[in-house]
Amino acid sequence: MDSLNCESSDKAHGHGIGSVNAKSKQTEQDENQLFLLIFKDILKQYQETASIHGISRTLQPQAYSYRRFIWAVLVGVMAVLLGMTLYNLITDLSERPIKTVNKISLHDELPFPAVTICNMNQFIIDRVPDNPMIRHVLFYKSEYAGLGFSRGGMNDFNNLTDISGDELLRITHYAAPRLEELIWRCSWKSQDIDCKDIFQPVNTSYGKCYIFNADKQNVRKSKMSGFRESLKVMINIQNQKSFFSQYMEAGIFLLINEQGAMLVPQLDGNTIRPGVSAKIKLTRTDHIRLPFPYKAFSNSYCEDTEAENYFNKLSTNHIYSHTACQTECAVKSHIKHCGCKGFNDVGDFPICSVKQYLTCYVRSASTFSQAELIACGCREQCKTVSYELEVFYADFASTFIQEAAIQDKLTIPNNVPTSFIEATIFFKSLHIQTLEQQPAISMADIIGKVGGQMGLFLGVSLLSYVEIVEAILLLLYNYFLACKARLSCKVRHQARVPATPEVSQASFVSQETNKMRQLVDPLDGLTNDSSKRFS
Repeated sequence: MDSLNCESSDKAHGHGIGSVNAKSKQTEQDENQLFLLIFKDILKQYQETASIHGISRTLQPQAYSYRRFIWAVLVGVMAVLLGMTLYNLITDLSERPIKTVNKISLHDELPFPAVTICNMNQFIIDRVPDNPMIRHVLFYKSEYAGLGFSRGGMNDFNNLTDISGDELLRITHYAAPRLEELIWRCSWKSQDIDCKDIFQPVNTSYGKCYIFNADKQNVRKSKMSGFRESLKVMINIQNQKSFFSQYMEAGIFLLINEQGAMLVPQLDGNTIRPGVSAKIKLTRTDHIRLPFPYKAFSNSYCEDTEAENYFNKLSTNHIYSHTACQTECAVKSHIKHCGCKGFNDVGDFPICSVKQYLTCYVRSASTFSQAELIACGCREQCKTVSYELEVFYADFASTFIQEAAIQDKLTIPNNVPTSFIEATIFFKSLHIQTLEQQPAISMADIIGKVGGQMGLFLGVSLLSYVEIVEAILLLLYNYFLACKARLSCKVRHQARVPATPEVSQASFVSQETNKMRQLVDPLDGLTNDSSKRFS
């Protein structure tokens, strides 16, 4: 059609277009007016058929003064309110709010946790060497030294031979309570069992302790709640043989955690005093937190240790945990200041000798602040398992039992109330409480809220957006046809300039106008108004 218009123009007017080039500006203005007519036709048709409430009212007859203006203002105000509401929704979504869902699941059986027992009396006095340097190390490591008492400074030992860190570690392990001394009697699921068969020694930040059910490949399980499937132990802390320990209390640290976890009794342990029979009921809680970019702890993120490409930044423990991270950070701080670690610290680092310990390590450990610990940047894991303990006590043991034990030479007089502990550990019930974080706004919530707000303010649906897209595509399509026709005619006229005589301005403008009218023909099926304008 375009080529036909261009060719008919050449034949009809025949001879040159010098005057046409002089008047091309006027021709472009006429074409722009035709484009504007096309735009108005499409816009009018959209206004008459739009499903958005209020749009059609802006074209209806003026039943009263300023009716169209009022409806246009109302539509505009509703559009502004909708935009504000959507902005607030997007702002809330960008903050990624979190909700916590509490779930309870029942099970036929549960894996029993690892149980670690540490004597708060770290050393048996009979096995502590009668060496003033060794005894001063243990003294200055204890809380008792913090009361202000002094047993001489380092100057008192300048003439004494230093003791290496490895030798200091060997001596403290030798002086620690042994398994057969600490745990006298064991039973598992109401069956007596040799304690050496179910407990293994383990080195912790508090020294030598003993752990039950530590093998991740062979975890013991409970198929019943209650004391019938419990771990029961009788413990003798040998209070009468204690020496300076880190804490002044007498009793045990009891740790209940997952297999493979970092053991820090000072932070995670529960204390049980001597002279009691403790019934300890366990309830398991699984914490599932949302990883980055969600802030699991309001202002901080959690450590996603189960991510596909997760890299454990710890060098002292193959399993990341918040406690392990803080412990390693503190140890590295001591190494930075002293060049060595304490004899109970974790990691494959040089151990401080006695002189290094007394002159540097004690000061470094006492000045390590909470601010430095926070600066370590240790995050809690996104997925953790914890055990809530309900502990019930009774005196251990009755007067009759104490007298019978003395007669049977099981212990020495008056030793039961001050040294013995009976602990029975079992599940309160075979259920798992799961605290799971979920996005507070899901995709379904977003669609529902956006759809509700659009319907409330403008009555908009998804089909309303289809109508808008359709109108835009019609505009682009007709604009493309117009540009194509204009370019085609210009190319053909330029090719014929040498052989064509002049034509009048009116003749060329009339020919170009006829060409543009052909572009409006596709709109005749959309509205009769456009055909009336060009008839």
